[in-house]
Amino acid sequence: MDVILTAKGPRSLRHVAAITHIDGRPHVRLYSGEVVGIVRQVEFSLMATIIPAAPGHYLVALDGSGVVDREPLIGWAVMPTGALPVTADRGIVIDERPILYPDGRVDDSVQGFASLDEYVAATRQPAAAA
Repeated sequence: MDVILTAKGPRSLRHVAAITHIDGRPHVRLYSGEVVGIVRQVEFSLMATIIPAAPGHYLVALDGSGVVDREPLIGWAVMPTGALPVTADRGIVIDERPILYPDGRVDDSVQGFASLDEYVAATRQPAAAA
């Protein structure tokens, strides 16, 4: 998977809307509207050692109706800066998505939850309050 290393970390080329120059230096504008400086473009997998994931690890996401989507992890991409999940469909996943662990806990990179039900309830709560 091709990525661009930015001042704020790696970004998938799938998320790049445009490349521009600010003060003579290259920057990318992401589809989210965020503009970040480019450090360099690399083939991300060359920087990582892929190790298998234990069964029971999943990326999780909630759709608009609250249905939980689970995508199985097949491995971890271990790099000097940490480890990223690997799936069969997406390869190395650089998006910050919650991970469901075999023991049932969920980590969304901001906070941890004791269970998938607790994560779902916490994720739905702000939408219900709006």
